[in-house]
Amino acid sequence: MGQEPEHCVCEISGKGGGMNFEEFAAGYGLIIERVEYGAWRRVKTVDHPHKMNGAYLHRGDVAWVQNHATMGEPDRWVADRNSCSRTDQAAIDRRCKEAARELQQARQRAANKAGWIMRQCSLDKHAYLDSKGFPDALGNVWHRDGEQPLLCIPMLVSGAIVGVHLISVDGEKKFLAGQRCMGAEYVIDNKGRDWFCEGYATGLSLREALSALKIRYRIHICFSAHNMSHLAAQCSGSIVVADNDASGTGEKAARNSGRPWVMSPVAGEDANDWHRRLGAFRFSQELRKAVAGL
Repeated sequence: MGQEPEHCVCEISGKGGGMNFEEFAAGYGLIIERVEYGAWRRVKTVDHPHKMNGAYLHRGDVAWVQNHATMGEPDRWVADRNSCSRTDQAAIDRRCKEAARELQQARQRAANKAGWIMRQCSLDKHAYLDSKGFPDALGNVWHRDGEQPLLCIPMLVSGAIVGVHLISVDGEKKFLAGQRCMGAEYVIDNKGRDWFCEGYATGLSLREALSALKIRYRIHICFSAHNMSHLAAQCSGSIVVADNDASGTGEKAARNSGRPWVMSPVAGEDANDWHRRLGAFRFSQELRKAVAGL
């Protein structure tokens, strides 16, 4: 897959346009009840109000926001420079550089931690997989002393681990603080056509359906709609399987990829929901018909 160029946050074009931070963050769909300073904070988003899909880092005169569903990298807010003295502007520039170094260091720490977590895992069944219709499926499970086991999906860029997607028994999903998400994927490979989707359970549903149809596949699990669009756009001949989000995020990402795409006809469903609603055989036939019409 094409790889996102490594860059630090200070290379991202900062915006502000006279908006205060709360307005800026709301423009990306972040729901922030009370601004806290000094460290990355996880928050809910408008498009996924039941998940902590947003994050921000506020350092006073400069801040970063990220909506993991719709953004590949954080975007930067800077206080209105027109109202700042030269001394204030120099201080803002200094904080930008310091924060950029910290964010790069956080990426490395997250990559190291992800590798450590994956080494703690063993292949096992998991309640989340059971709830998604795969009671006998084995996944990388981290059994922690005194805590519920986590299903761990490694996130890779060019074969190197950069993070991990952690899924609890009740389906709560988290990334590691500071980890890289843009360009990261997990691939289920049967040396065939490339298929792109967001979630792990969707990937398993695709694998079951394509295997039943005797179609060879290479399924790319991309962890967010924006990243799915980004990766699929770089892979000619691929097919995108979008989530039918009520917000329209999945469909928009599929269209933006420029690749042929399919999606459940039912609002609110992803392909795993589609699979479980119809059953394995009917889902595989619906998928075959949808692909034939592309």
